[in-house]
Amino acid sequence: GSSLILAQHGGAYFQHKLHFSSIYEVKISDKYLSWGNIKKKKVIPIGVIKNLSNTSKRSNKIILELRKRTGYIGEIKIDSGFLESKKYFNDLCTFFSLLKGKKICENLFIKLHQSKSFWYEKKQFLSHNSELKFLDEKKSMIKEINSAKLIIHTFCGTGHLECLAINKPTLILFVHNLNLLNDKSKNYLKKFIRLGIVHRTPESLLKMLESLDNNKSIEKWWNLKKRQNLLKKYREDFGFFNKEKISNLKDIINEK
Repeated sequence: GSSLILAQHGGAYFQHKLHFSSIYEVKISDKYLSWGNIKKKKVIPIGVIKNLSNTSKRSNKIILELRKRTGYIGEIKIDSGFLESKKYFNDLCTFFSLLKGKKICENLFIKLHQSKSFWYEKKQFLSHNSELKFLDEKKSMIKEINSAKLIIHTFCGTGHLECLAINKPTLILFVHNLNLLNDKSKNYLKKFIRLGIVHRTPESLLKMLESLDNNKSIEKWWNLKKRQNLLKKYREDFGFFNKEKISNLKDIINEK
């Protein structure tokens, strides 16, 4: 007779055409707490459940966060499989090769995922650019976000929603098939591409980074009205920041 309340714990939920967790977790729960305003039965919007904060303190640091890659398929995702992983790493290696000798490389720090696989990411990347610097992979990315002027994500997953929820200047390298996203998400990403937030190639990403050569230019670019209006809608749909989430959660639990 008890109720089962589940909560979205990361990104990609309700954004892919086929996302097992989105389907199954909603199906087995009595109430499901989503990060965004998802119009589905049993789903209650509560916002990003992580404790996020945004400070005005800025450094020259640019952080690129790596996507977790496993050796074998554990579940069906938009980037599942050996060939998708190989494409992902090939494009990142190309990007790091392009950075060699450039000033951007001085301020770039790579945040590897703490789980290991047979891809040997760090070794791969250093073979293309020995100048690369790495953050402590055991540290939480949430704690690293505020130390940077700009975050680069390499997938539209948890990290990009956390950054956008607090309106952190963000770039995304997305090399996978856009047609595997649902129509709503695909339309957003196409608009993000036009506005320079999402990039489909390493060359495009580098060109954007070179145009954002200081904190002032980043803030000006990021705060453009057209860009902020789109980001506001995206947050509302997929990952808004809710200061009242604990109070809301109490009401949801007590609701009969």
